[in-house]
Amino acid sequence: MKRRITVAALITYNGKYLFMTQRKEGGIYPNTIHIPGGGMKDGECCEDALRREIMEETGLELKEIKKFDFEDAILQYKGEEWHFIFLRYLVTSTSNKAIPGDDAKELFWLNKEEIPKYNHNPISVTLLKKLGLL
Repeated sequence: MKRRITVAALITYNGKYLFMTQRKEGGIYPNTIHIPGGGMKDGECCEDALRREIMEETGLELKEIKKFDFEDAILQYKGEEWHFIFLRYLVTSTSNKAIPGDDAKELFWLNKEEIPKYNHNPISVTLLKKLGLL
């Protein structure tokens, strides 16, 4: 079984939270919204991977990074079973000028009251519940 370690961040700016839809079709959680992040590359430390992924997907720089938790799951990916390990962070952005890039199709900021109105992927749901946002 292949393994993939991913880093992802719930990004905040002035009381709003950044979410995205993915550009690619057939990802592990299609038709759901996500928090930005992605796979680590060989030789990268976690924080460097997080900063790179957030820059690639949103164009945002991060000013505060707090390790939050991790979760794992066995999922179908590219026609095979993979072991995904999700390392999750809570971060503050230096701006709200997010621009979709790389894997992001659409980026949007939500306030706390708007978050429950969307279809989040299961990994994000556990994170949002832990934070009292769902």
